[in-house]
Amino acid sequence: MKLAVALLAAMMVGAAGCGEKSSRSNFNFSQVSEGAISWSSEQDGEQTPGIDEAQVLYLEGLVVFWSDFPTPTATSIAYGSERDHLGGGGQFINADFGEIKFHYEMTGRSSGTVVVAGKSYDLAAGGLFLIAARQPTVKVRQLNCDLRNLEMTEKSLRLLMDSERAIAEFFRTAETPRITD
Repeated sequence: MKLAVALLAAMMVGAAGCGEKSSRSNFNFSQVSEGAISWSSEQDGEQTPGIDEAQVLYLEGLVVFWSDFPTPTATSIAYGSERDHLGGGGQFINADFGEIKFHYEMTGRSSGTVVVAGKSYDLAAGGLFLIAARQPTVKVRQLNCDLRNLEMTEKSLRLLMDSERAIAEFFRTAETPRITD
């Protein structure tokens, strides 16, 4: 049974691997759904922001904004779509760490522009955005992951993090926390 679960987990993560080129077919943006996931692990000792405590906003199958903001954090994501175009934005807001805004304009599953914390990114380079906002300066890392088959649950995101060391490494190497006044 454990082997079957391990094989299923490997297949789920393998289908959503980072750094791999995926075949991109035409996409109907009117079928996109957005959502939010957050978690905070209860454990003894120090928690690693972004790993043990995180806020994630997503447009299913297209783009994921994974932040180290603590829970509770006010979050929002919105979009307007046509058959061949998608535009919108969102934000993470926390009383201690401030606000991180993002927006996007997409004309294909992997074409368009994403702006996070005022910096522009080409969506062709990947749809996973890691955001370390507890730093003196906000840091963003873009990863090229096939998000098409990634189930948007804490468990699936943790499996992705286990298979893609760059995710945990990004959050573990973040600088000391900042508090806004």
